[in-house]
Amino acid sequence: MKLISSQLSDSRKKSFIAAGCYYLLLLSAWAFLELNVMTSLIGSVPEVTAEIIKEIVLKLPIWFLPAFILSRRFDSKMYARKKEMFSFKKSHAPYLLIIIAFAAHHAMLMFRFNGGISIKSGFSFADVVIAASVGLSEEMVFRGYLLNAALKENNMLNNIIAAACNSILFLMIHFPVWYRKGVLITYLSNGSFIQIIVLSLIFSFVFIKTKSIVIPAILHMVWDVLCFMQ
Repeated sequence: MKLISSQLSDSRKKSFIAAGCYYLLLLSAWAFLELNVMTSLIGSVPEVTAEIIKEIVLKLPIWFLPAFILSRRFDSKMYARKKEMFSFKKSHAPYLLIIIAFAAHHAMLMFRFNGGISIKSGFSFADVVIAASVGLSEEMVFRGYLLNAALKENNMLNNIIAAACNSILFLMIHFPVWYRKGVLITYLSNGSFIQIIVLSLIFSFVFIKTKSIVIPAILHMVWDVLCFMQ
């Protein structure tokens, strides 16, 4: 029994190390892309085109694919197994009601700053495609792989800590783009960053309950679409 326990412990350590290394590599690569590649792209092509290249052409292979492969590689150590990862069950549907809260939040912001509900003139189908790519890629990385590797069955304290740590990692991945846009200090000083933490906790809670990234990805996509519309 001790031998089996030791083997399981060593295997789990390897899974944690792989997850940690992947996140550090992802953060470094994405920071380089935001601060160098994106700056060059925006100077040579329209900003919308640059965003499409970043969020679809680059994000899917850099974010989604490695996280997907690693989650499969360590599948036996994951909280949600590969058969559950992209599943959708009737019991998952009630979590979609969170969309109502998202819509209400954005409606209140529109009334506060615009005096009514309106859609930004520049909003287009390209924004929806970008939001879909972002939602799928980011949820695969942060919930489907990183959080999935840290969660334990029937261990509430561990899972609360894992979700909290995951939200910090999710926040940090936004630092490069905020720095490029010149809003990093502003967002950190005025508390805007808390929104990212809250969203991450919501997505993590839904993933823990469903063991699937389908609902978190849909919620993530809807949130981003609402942001693009505002």
